[in-house]
Formats: sequence, structure tokens, C-alpha cells
Amino acid sequence: MISFSHAPVVRAMYRSIFLAVALLGALPGVSIQPASAQPPAPIAAAAGIASAPSDASSETLRTLGQEIFRIPRNANDWIGMCFYVVLFIFSMIATTVGLERLFHLRREKVMPEALMQQLEHLVRTETDTLENLRVLAGSSDAPLARVLRDALLRAGRPLAEVEKGIEDAMAREFLILRGKQRGLSVMANVGPLVGLFGTVVGMIFAFQMASQAGLGKAELLAKGIYLALLTTALGLTIAVPCILLLAYFNAKLDRYMVKMDGLLLQLLPSFARMEQPSGSQRS
Repeated sequence: MISFSHAPVVRAMYRSIFLAVALLGALPGVSIQPASAQPPAPIAAAAGIASAPSDASSETLRTLGQEIFRIPRNANDWIGMCFYVVLFIFSMIATTVGLERLFHLRREKVMPEALMQQLEHLVRTETDTLENLRVLAGSSDAPLARVLRDALLRAGRPLAEVEKGIEDAMAREFLILRGKQRGLSVMANVGPLVGLFGTVVGMIFAFQMASQAGLGKAELLAKGIYLALLTTALGLTIAVPCILLLAYFNAKLDRYMVKMDGLLLQLLPSFARMEQPSGSQRS
């Protein structure tokens, strides 16, 4: 129950509601009726006439996909289509390189398990002679086997020279493996730039069309702006997965190189033994 002390506030609230209702009723073309009541025939006819353009305009509304893939009608559409095609090609290149690296940058491709086990067995049983290591290195074409073959070419030379040969061979294999994922790096850097360039060009055409259409055509400017910004969004959509894949592949490649280096370090005593006969011959 409302107390007597709050009566002025309640009266003021009712007065405000009544005033608002009166103002709405005084507006032209606005009638306050119950939701279930049907409008009179003249008003319904007028509303039907007035709603016809809105229905027609709603039929012309297009989704974002329809705007992108519709047939180009003017120079702005053709330029936008060119940027979309370029970004689509970039996405295909990035997808191809990413899938190829996911398949080939594996332990079995870089350091086969069988090769590692045989090498560790030779070192553990002290049968890591020059002949056995050459047979083992020739049994595979993996990066580990190629580094081992390059190291065996320096067998009998000073140990420091053998270590330098192993480091050079590992650095060369690292660059070869790293170079195969360069396409991801290029797409990650160029994709956003192409998208930004498309946005700038699209904004130029959007403002040009708006200036030619005159005042009251803000929808043309808005349409041109959101279609122009779409190229930047597509460029970033290509760049972000490429950067993530690059980080993953680089970390994976670093782990393989560390493992390969530790495995080849176990052969240094073998190369030291190979160095002794040549040293005795020189003396």
C-alpha cells in the first residue's frame, strides 16, 4: 500500500505518463490501440502502401556471401574480385605448404628410429668402425644419414675439423628444412599487406561512389566500407594460421636438431680413434 508521504511522487509519475501518452497520440500517423485490435480499413490500406517499399527493399538485402560471390557489375566489383582471387590463391599456397610440412617434418623423415637405434647399438658395442658407419650412413637418405656421411668424409682428420664438419652439415640440413616452410612465412607477411591494400583501394572507390551519389546515400558508403574491410579480414585470416604453423614447425625442427647433435656427439670418440693411425703415420 502506498504511504501518504509518497503521494506527490506518485501523482507526478502518473502526470508524466499521461503527458507522454498525450504526446504520442498527437503525433501524426501514430495511433495508440490495443495489440489485438485491428486498424481501420483506411489506415490498414495506408500502412500496406507504406510497407510495400520496405518489403521490396528487404527483398534486395543480400548476405555477406552473396555480396562476395555475386557477378561483378562495375569496376569496383572487378577490383574487389581480383583481391579476393589473390587472397584465395594465397590461402591455397599456405594450405599446401602446411599439409606438406605436417607430413614430411616428422621424426621418421628426419631421424628414422631404425637408424638411431643402429647407431646407438654401434656406439654401445664399440663396433662403430669406419666401415660399419659408412654402411649405416648409406642405408638411408634422411637428414641424419646425410650429416653422418659428411662427417665420415673427414674421418682421420683432427677432431676439431671433424666437429666443424658436423656443425656445417647440420647447419646446411637445418637451412634446407627451414627453407621448405618459407612459403608459410611469405604468406604470413604478404597476406595482411595485400588485404590492407585492397581495403585502401576499396575505400577510395567507396568514397568516390558516395561523392557522385550525393547526400542521403550513406548506405552506398557503408556497403563500400564493409566490403573493403573484408579484404583485410581475409588477409588476417590467412596470416594468423600461418604464424601459428611456423611457430610449431620451428619448435619441432629445433628439437630435432638438438636430438641429432646429441646423437652425433657420441661418435666423437670413434672419430678420435680414427685419427690416431694418421697421427702415428705423420710422426
